[in-house]
Amino acid sequence: MDFAAKRGTPVRAVAEGKILYAGWRKGGYGRMIEIQHDSVYASRYAHLQGVALGVRRGVSVQKGQIIGYVGSSGRSTGAHLHFELYRDQEYVDFLKFEYPPEDKIEPALRRVFENAKQLFLTELASAPLS
Repeated sequence: MDFAAKRGTPVRAVAEGKILYAGWRKGGYGRMIEIQHDSVYASRYAHLQGVALGVRRGVSVQKGQIIGYVGSSGRSTGAHLHFELYRDQEYVDFLKFEYPPEDKIEPALRRVFENAKQLFLTELASAPLS
């Protein structure tokens, strides 16, 4: 999935994990980072302008940590982040995927969360994607 963003915008890890690959990848991705999050999930971030200092194979990263910067490397027509999520090495449409909860949420807070989530998804559906 492609997300339009300005060149140089920080890219953050979606979850904690270990870097499997960080560098130039032949075949169109350009500069790319791949993170293994656990024994099941992995994520890819492609067409990067650069990789953050210290991000290299074998390094552990935290959720939200800056790992790279949006660019237009490889076969790309403009600055954007190409993001992919894999489950058991199979591509997952993360916009439709049902994620397992990290922590239990109280019922009252769950309703607040679900309302906020629906508002966000409505806004996301109308956002321009490249």
